Amino acid sequence: ASHNWGLVRIGNPIKYSYTIENTNDDNVEIESILLSDNNSGFTLGDISGSIGVVKSQGGKTSFDITYQPITEGSSSIDLQVKLKNRVELLTAKLSGIGFVPKIKGNDLTFPATKIGDYATPQNLVIDNTSEYGEMEISNIYLKAGSDAAFTIDLTSYTIGTKISKGQQLLIPINFNPTTTIGQKNGTIIVEADNTE
Repeated sequence: ASHNWGLVRIGNPIKYSYTIENTNDDNVEIESILLSDNNSGFTLGDISGSIGVVKSQGGKTSFDITYQPITEGSSSIDLQVKLKNRVELLTAKLSGIGFVPKIKGNDLTFPATKIGDYATPQNLVIDNTSEYGEMEISNIYLKAGSDAAFTIDLTSYTIGTKISKGQQLLIPINFNPTTTIGQKNGTIIVEADNTE
């Protein structure tokens, strides 16, 4: 049977236990188990226990296949099983989509604001610019050393918020200078799927 891993992040291998079942009335003997392409991110685990006889009428054998995508996009190969005394190979399609989490934010510039006053809040716009998949936003905070005049309004944000491909998350940023005049600077860190 075919198997599709779906979306898999590059760098995060996913293991799947693949099972071959013999529904025939006779035993079959597996001589070899191969992949049609060994350079596409799919790898076989230990198949030694699956080489040999699989009993009739529901006999099963299992082994691991791991998908660790190398590049973004779709990958597809054939699992090839050679049976003794059979010319044709038994094949099954293996597929998956590799993706890399990508986010983009905008720079914010507040107008000159009187000490003690609040400037009109501006939105930090967080874009999911990945070609595939959704992003899970795990944390949003001001980087150490940022001026205290900046604050993040997180009332509309929940840890674990997910942004689909092409979608945005808007986070209001406040500016309220309370001491000294002059330029104020801050940096906002957005953590998403281990990407900042």
